[in-house]
Amino acid sequence: MSKQILMTGKSILVLVIFFLAITVAISEEVMVDDNTVNPTAVGRLYHTLAEKKKPTGIILMPGVTMGVLVETEAGYEKQGDNSSSDLNLSTFGMGIDAELQEGIEGHVYFLWEDGDDAIDIDEGYIKLGSTEEIPFHVQAGRMYLPFGVYHSHFVSDPMTLDLGESRKEALLLGYDTDFIQLSAGAFNGEFDNPDNDHINDFVAALTITPVESVEAGIYWISDLGEAGGLEDILHENIDATDEKPAIKYNSVNGYGGYVHVEKGIVTVDVEYIAAVGKFDVGILQNISVTPKAWNAEVAVAVRNSIELAARIEGSDDFVGMPEVQYGIAGTYGFTDNVVVTVEYLRGEFDDDAPGRDIVTAQLGMAF
Repeated sequence: MSKQILMTGKSILVLVIFFLAITVAISEEVMVDDNTVNPTAVGRLYHTLAEKKKPTGIILMPGVTMGVLVETEAGYEKQGDNSSSDLNLSTFGMGIDAELQEGIEGHVYFLWEDGDDAIDIDEGYIKLGSTEEIPFHVQAGRMYLPFGVYHSHFVSDPMTLDLGESRKEALLLGYDTDFIQLSAGAFNGEFDNPDNDHINDFVAALTITPVESVEAGIYWISDLGEAGGLEDILHENIDATDEKPAIKYNSVNGYGGYVHVEKGIVTVDVEYIAAVGKFDVGILQNISVTPKAWNAEVAVAVRNSIELAARIEGSDDFVGMPEVQYGIAGTYGFTDNVVVTVEYLRGEFDDDAPGRDIVTAQLGMAF
C-alpha cells in the first residue's frame, strides 16, 4: 500500500509541477495578433475515437465527403535492462461519409494499423434520422459501441480505451438534442454459449451538455469481456485447444463515465471504466479480478499552433498495464492538416516489474 501511495503521490507531484511551469510560462505569452488564442485551431488532428474516424477534406460530390489519415511514428522504450526503438508507418485510414438527404447517412472507414496483415473495414453503417424535426435515430452495421469516449491529447491511447474500446455489428437506437444524447443497442457477442448464439448483449449511453463548454456522460455494457482490451486474453484462456477443454464463461457487466470541460485555452478530461463484478478464477488471471482503468488529462493551447498536455492514468486487475502512468506531451501544427506530437510516459507497476519509460514522436497528416 505504501508503494502505491508513493507512486501516486509522485505522479501527482509531476503533474502539478508541470502545470505550474506552464502557468508561469504562458501568463504573458498567450496573446496572438488578434489578442486571443483559438483553442479549436491547435492540437492534434483528433481527440476522440469518433473524431479519428470522421472523414473531412475532400468533397467527392454534393453530400459525399472523403478523408484520409496517415501517421508515422518513432519510439523508444526502456524497462529495466531491456530497451528497444522503432520507426514505422503506424496508421492509414480512409473514410467516406454520404448524406443522400437530410436524415439518411452512410459511413464507411477503412483502416490499416502497424501489425495488421491487410486493410480492414473498420466501420460501415447506415444511420437514419437525427434531424431537427426528428431527433430520434436508428443506426445499423459495424461500429464502435457508445461505451467510452476516450478524449486524449497524446499519441498513446489512454488505458481506458485499451480496456473499453468495443467494435461490433450492432443495432442502435438513439435520441439527440443539443442538451442530451441517449443511445441503446444490441449485438451478438463473441463469448455467447454455443447453445445460445443469439443477439443477447446490450449497451447503453447517456450524455448531457448542460452548457456549451461542459460535457458529461455515463455508459454501460452487458459484458465487459466483449471489449477489445480483454477479448484476446479471454480467447486464449477459455477457448478449447488440443491441450485443454473450453472453460465456461460467465459475462460481467461493465460501466463507466467521463467529464469533458473546455475553458478558454484549457481543456480538462477525466474518464473511468470498470467491471461491475469479478471475472471468475482462471478467466483473466489465476484469481478472480475486477478490471478497471482511469485517465485524467489537462491540455493548454499555448499558441494557435502549439498545445501542451499532461496525463495521469492508472489501472487495477488489467493484465500487463501499469498501476500508475503519467507523462507530458507537446503538439505543433505546421498547418491545420499536418501536426507533430512528442510525448513521454512513465509507467509504474504494482508487482516487482521495473518502471517503464516510453518516448514517442508522431507525424500525422489528414486530408
